[in-house]
Parts: sequence; structure tokens; C-alpha cells
Amino acid sequence: MAITLCLFFCLTSLRAQANKSSVSGEQTFSGALVDADCKANDSGSKCEIHATSKNFGIQTPDGKYLRLDDRGNARTRIALTRLRKKIGDIDRARAIKVTATGTLDHDTLKANAVELY
Repeated sequence: MAITLCLFFCLTSLRAQANKSSVSGEQTFSGALVDADCKANDSGSKCEIHATSKNFGIQTPDGKYLRLDDRGNARTRIALTRLRKKIGDIDRARAIKVTATGTLDHDTLKANAVELY
């Protein structure tokens, strides 16, 4: 019985350490939500989102631009649907701010969480 408990706690500890190291590379970025397709065509433009935007990015206050990966785009579309219920038509709304957490791969954020406000 004691050996079983010892094995259980040892395995639990190893699992916790593995989970900790897998998320240790995560970073959080905040800024304005922008239309990534617009940015790809005109990097100097503001590229505010509109109702038909499907791909998104983050324009940070210091001028850095990060594209969201497919999962981040899907999470952003869900968050936009929720935000539309709160504020109405996003085409007439103020600029939408975003905070996203994930791992950075060059200029693409592999987002695990996206929050709009």
C-alpha cells in the first residue's frame, strides 16, 4: 500500500512538472485587434476589423504586429460573437482591444486564450 501511494505521488509530481514546463513558454500580448488579411496587403494601414474579417492579429502599443494562428482566429471569432451581443455592430464600435496568451513562433502567436474588450 505504501509503495502504491509513493508511486502515485511521484507520478503526480512528474505530471505537474511536465505541465509546468509545457506552458512555461507562454507569453501574453495586448493591443488592438486588427484584420490580418488587410495587414498582409498593407502593413502601414490600421486595418480595423469588420463584420467579414476572418483572420486576425494584434497590433501592440509599441508597434509590434503578431498574427494569430488558426486556433487563435477561431477563438477570436467566438469572442467577437459574444462581444457583438454586448456592444452591437462592431463596424460602428470603437477599436477592439485584445489580450491573448500563447506561444510565439516568429511573428505568429499560437493562442491558447483570447479575450476581447
